[in-house]
Amino acid sequence: MFSAQGSSVRSLSRAWRVIRWPLAIIVLLYLALVVYELFAIPKRSAEAVAAIHAEKLTMADVDGSNLPPAPDPKLADATVQGIDANHNGIRDDVELAIFKKYPTNTKIRAAALQYALTEGAFLISVNSVESWKAAAEENGRANLCIKGSGAPSDYSLQSWIDALTFNTPDRNLKKEQVFSYTTSYGDEPGNVCDLNT
Repeated sequence: MFSAQGSSVRSLSRAWRVIRWPLAIIVLLYLALVVYELFAIPKRSAEAVAAIHAEKLTMADVDGSNLPPAPDPKLADATVQGIDANHNGIRDDVELAIFKKYPTNTKIRAAALQYALTEGAFLISVNSVESWKAAAEENGRANLCIKGSGAPSDYSLQSWIDALTFNTPDRNLKKEQVFSYTTSYGDEPGNVCDLNT
């Protein structure tokens, strides 16, 4: 009985000698990944802030020369990001709906597109308190742009764009997650409208 117990201890000892180095490597790799993520998160946040503030409408976005094709509705709502075939930061289905609603008024259309651009930033670009603040600052500019656009009811226009932007359960869930980063912020300096149409 004693030798069977000793044999078991020797077997465990041999097994430990075999697995300790691979186990140590796995633990070290995990720790390296954790440390990398701790340093990468601030960098990704700073990149997101810069991208949010840099993304602006162009006249091609407003005059329709950069208009995307109509997306397949199933594909448009298959992901949180949706489809942005013309790469202007505005989801194609939202962009086309704005053009349909305001086919002749470029001032209101420009303000609505700017607002849609900032709403999309909440879904796609926000990954920290700092990036939420940047998106909120740009959203504040867009709100003021809508107010100065001559839209009959700026609040109903914003609500309509919000409903277009957050039109699926996944997008609403993402909105809730992103708004956990909410913080105070001020106005972003400069013109409120990306374009003066």
